[in-house]
Amino acid sequence: MAIRNEIISRRVSYHGREAISMILRIEETPLRLYDTTDSTAYTVTFASFTTNSTGGTPVVAETSTGVSVEPLKAISYDSITGKIKLYEHGLEKDDEVIYKLSGGGTPNSIGDLVSGERYFLRDVSEHYFRLCKEKEGPAITLDAGSGTHEIQVVGQVVWTPQSNAAYPTAGTTIYGCFFAENTGTNEFAKTRFPCHPNQSAGGLIEIKIV
Repeated sequence: MAIRNEIISRRVSYHGREAISMILRIEETPLRLYDTTDSTAYTVTFASFTTNSTGGTPVVAETSTGVSVEPLKAISYDSITGKIKLYEHGLEKDDEVIYKLSGGGTPNSIGDLVSGERYFLRDVSEHYFRLCKEKEGPAITLDAGSGTHEIQVVGQVVWTPQSNAAYPTAGTTIYGCFFAENTGTNEFAKTRFPCHPNQSAGGLIEIKIV
C-alpha cells in the first residue's frame, strides 16, 4: 500500500519563508507519525529539486532540519462564533486532530473535549472550526475552559526553510518532496516512502519563488 498525501499549504515566499505543509495518508487514513503504538515513530525528511523528479539536481539536499512532525498548534475558544479559533489553519472538513490540554493547577478542557482524544473537523471556515467524535457526527459542546489548549493534526508534516539560501532566484520554480521512514516493527517497517501529491506520475510539490 502506498502512502497518499494531501497538501494543506503550498505557499512559499522567497522573503517570507513560508512553510510547506502536508497530511500523509495510507489510502484514506491519515498516517499517525508521532507517538505511535509502534516501537519507533516515523522519521520524515524533505528535499527539493530543480526539476519535477527526485532524480533532478537538488536545491535543498535531503534533510530533517526544519521538518516538524505533527507539531502542536495553540487553539482557543471563540465565544462569538461558538467555535475553536486557529488563525489561517488551512484544514478541511473531516481532517483528524488530537486535542491536548496542559497548564498549572487544574486546567479545564474546552467544553467536552478530552485531552489525548482524536476528533474530526466540521463547520470549517478560514479561522474557525468545530470538532466531532466521528465523521459527520454532532458537534462537541464547547466553552472557554482554562489552561493551555493545543491540537496535533494527524499525519501532518511541515518543512520551514531556514534561510533564503534554500531558494533560487525569485521568479523561478523548484519542486519538493517529503520522505517518511519507519524502522519499527509494524507492516511498514524498514520501508521508505517518497510522499508527494502525484506519486503515481512522479509529480512533486511545485514551489513558486516570489
